[in-house]
Amino acid sequence: MNYLHRNKAAISLVILLLISPGAGQERSVSPSEPQRLKTFTEIKGRPEYEPSSFEFSSSGYKYRILSSGRGKRTGGGVAPRSFNLRLDRPYSLDRGIYHAEHEGDVLLVFGVSDGDYGWGFIARLDGQTLRMKWKREIPGFNLGQGLIEGDHAYLTAIGFIAKLNLKSGTYSWKHKNLYRDGDFNSFKLPAVQGDIILFKEEVIYDEPAKTIKVQKQSGKIISVG
Repeated sequence: MNYLHRNKAAISLVILLLISPGAGQERSVSPSEPQRLKTFTEIKGRPEYEPSSFEFSSSGYKYRILSSGRGKRTGGGVAPRSFNLRLDRPYSLDRGIYHAEHEGDVLLVFGVSDGDYGWGFIARLDGQTLRMKWKREIPGFNLGQGLIEGDHAYLTAIGFIAKLNLKSGTYSWKHKNLYRDGDFNSFKLPAVQGDIILFKEEVIYDEPAKTIKVQKQSGKIISVG
């Protein structure tokens, strides 16, 4: 009897191990689970007004980007490497840029101007070769600090909010023409609140700041105010 009981207990233990979700399997991540958040870092040009170059450091490398969009990376114990943001003439980089790392690659958000008009771009550069994987236009100036959640980035500009897929460089959703009588001229860093993303405008003239609430997956605007 004792022998039978011991064998039954052993068999039950083996069955439990086989059907356990963690037995030799990677746990799948639920879409509702929070993902790691990262922010872009702003780099001011030199001089700040009509800058001729931008410089920053990241992961042991030093980057210098000219206003023409041509840049060079040095350091890291490897030979210097050049890259090009491919700006059309007569446009040049404007005021400041934002940078971040994603899966070993370099992300750059930058504004361009011809002195009269301006808008922006986001580009992804290969972390090894600095070859441009993709570049996407941001239809507006006053670029804000972007927020990265998983494989997506939340971006802002004057009257513009969007969610961009960082793998493909395509917009998951976007809303433009939001600028009205001074509202949504520029935005603070987007904030995640569960399944909602909040876009809060910068306060101007001590007026109450308005916030746009958007459903993260569908891009549906839930409220404005």
